Amino acid sequence: MPKIALIFRSVSSAFALAAILAAGPALSAEPPAAEPDSAAKPAPGAELKCHDKPVIARGQGFVPSKKDAEEAAKVAWLPKAQAIFADASWDTAQQPAFLCAKQGLYMNCRSSAMPCGTRPGVSAETKN
Repeated sequence: MPKIALIFRSVSSAFALAAILAAGPALSAEPPAAEPDSAAKPAPGAELKCHDKPVIARGQGFVPSKKDAEEAAKVAWLPKAQAIFADASWDTAQQPAFLCAKQGLYMNCRSSAMPCGTRPGVSAETKN
């Protein structure tokens, strides 16, 4: 019997460790990633107008970290938002949100936000 108890204890410890490691990234508080400097910013003091529907975009492929997956989703979201408002950015968007999926050790995220800006974009329609 002692051998069975030892095996059971080892297996249960391994499951507990796996559960703690899986919960680790969800418990960490990472600051939001900085937006690239190349993104257009609205003029200071100008009144922002916001689109009535959210723009949705999915990041390209699966990446190893949630931070990278969210950044890829923001990069995919920006051109769609700038088609509505030329000076749209993630910082000025209303109701920004991410929905992420995990596959093994990799993640992919979808971004959703209502773009806001002061200058109309090239295209008035969103291609969701």
